[in-house]
Amino acid sequence: MRRAIFILAALLVLQLALAGLLAIRTDPLRAAAPGLPLIRAPVAAADHVVIESTSPQGEAPETTRVELSRHDKSWTIDNYFNAPATASRVDAMLGRLAGLKRGLPIATSSAALQRFRVADQDFARKLTLGEGGKTLGTVYFGSSSGVRSVDARAGDDRVVYTVDYATYEIPVLPGDWFDGDLLGRPPQNLHAIEIDYGDHRPVHLERQTAKGAAAAGWLPIPPPSALQPGQTFAAEQAEDLARALGTVHVDAVLGTEAKPEWQQAHPMIVWTLTGSDQHAETWTLSKPDGNGEFRVLKSSAHPWFFSVSASGIAPLLTASGRDQLFPTVKSAAKPAAKPAATPAVKPAAEPAANPSH
Repeated sequence: MRRAIFILAALLVLQLALAGLLAIRTDPLRAAAPGLPLIRAPVAAADHVVIESTSPQGEAPETTRVELSRHDKSWTIDNYFNAPATASRVDAMLGRLAGLKRGLPIATSSAALQRFRVADQDFARKLTLGEGGKTLGTVYFGSSSGVRSVDARAGDDRVVYTVDYATYEIPVLPGDWFDGDLLGRPPQNLHAIEIDYGDHRPVHLERQTAKGAAAAGWLPIPPPSALQPGQTFAAEQAEDLARALGTVHVDAVLGTEAKPEWQQAHPMIVWTLTGSDQHAETWTLSKPDGNGEFRVLKSSAHPWFFSVSASGIAPLLTASGRDQLFPTVKSAAKPAAKPAATPAVKPAAEPAANPSH
């Protein structure tokens, strides 16, 4: 009898223990309350970002990747010839990541992670944030669940949430992060422009200030007296040229080593730009063999060779034209000579009266 009581008491204790465990069991979906930050790490401190993407199931396995590193206030693309990234875009992405809140919890199972494409090896986007060589955190983005929402999970969490973001805002091609405006400069900072057309007749223009000249503006060196007969200098066209030089946009980085087919040894045109600090920078533009869609542009201030579209560089080529800067003035047509005045015809003398009448 005592043994039976002992067994029943033990069973009662076990049942009470199980009930207690069930009462305090953590439900992963209930514990992940909406409104909390998706990433717990200090995102703003990140100085290294790796963005990856894997191909969906059924497609050829492929992983695209971009690696960004911060240097003071600038960013570079490590796997894109260390070319500069658009810093404002990287900073905006980090700001968006830091502000992401957990939405509604969706699932926690391994099968769900695969289904929503936020698994460790299958994801639409994977961002790894680092600082000082150490990993701050990882976040996975998967299927889009709406126009402005996407399924996501933090790397240290197994719960899938809906967050207010979109994967297209996180491109995975290095060229999409490239700062194509790195050659731009304010036109007013240009002091001199020299254009070499390859015909041994370069054009040299200098900006004059009101103190050093009768009036501010561009003037050719040597002065207009050395121009060809009938030519004049169009100062307003020189200002248009300075503006065109300041707004050049390059499309991509081709590399840091020249290739013979780029024809940089036989350029179409060469610009030498001197700033107000007297620092000179040379741009060499060439047309690659057998390609009419893009041109190769090399700046002496940077180690990279850039690709620019033929249509995109056309306005600068037009503004740089010699005939554009030094148009030939047509001489005014002489007025037609007036015909010689016809002498007045005197009326015939009346016959003298016949005295016999």
